[in-house]
Amino acid sequence: MDRALYEEHAQLEADHWWFVGRRAIIETTLTRYLPLRLGNRILDVGCGTGGMLPMLATFGQVQGLEGEPLAVEHCREQFCGFDVTQGQIPDDVPTDAILDLVTAFDVIEHVDDDIGALIAFRRAVHPGGTIAVTVPALQWLWSDHDRANGHRRRYTRGRLIAALEAAGLIVRHTSYFNSILWPPIAAARLIQRVHSPVVEPESDFSMPRSAMNRVLTATLRSERAVVAAAGLPIGVSLIAIASRPA
Repeated sequence: MDRALYEEHAQLEADHWWFVGRRAIIETTLTRYLPLRLGNRILDVGCGTGGMLPMLATFGQVQGLEGEPLAVEHCREQFCGFDVTQGQIPDDVPTDAILDLVTAFDVIEHVDDDIGALIAFRRAVHPGGTIAVTVPALQWLWSDHDRANGHRRRYTRGRLIAALEAAGLIVRHTSYFNSILWPPIAAARLIQRVHSPVVEPESDFSMPRSAMNRVLTATLRSERAVVAAAGLPIGVSLIAIASRPA
């Protein structure tokens, strides 16, 4: 991906309904489950172009870890108040067990060994520390979007819980999200699978018209309280909060 594509992605992350709505869901969920709102030591693994860093900074001191050099460069230019370093999962995740929170938002589906990545996250936090992840849900929703974005897998709630527990973590909360829009998204992906010819895969991320973007943003944001509390039984994505045993 060249610089122009990273800049385009950063703009999408700032304004696109899926990123804005996901950010609201994550913020509400962290507010409910993170023991301390201020003063936390936080590492955002796979921070990409840095769109989550300002929100995470409301919970404490944030650092970023990102594998792509151009993404790291973008973060340092656009979010100069944050320490973002280049590194890979799991080798460059710190192992000194001093962090309060490690986040990985739509990251572990990109790595071959997701359990190994989660073990690295566990080692980075102190006993009782928190891990927050989001992942794409439901393997039968696999589409060109997944191939274009380098996904290895999609998850059910059971598969995500099993991976977290295999990594030695205590699962505190899981929920599907993007549930209201799940029926049309599922229908569109199934139709694509049946009728689309084999071509170069393309991502679903494109900016809709402003009015539609506002409607979709409000729709996804409306799930945030339920996702953080009781949870939702199905959706296009999953969120999980886990902790290192004390």
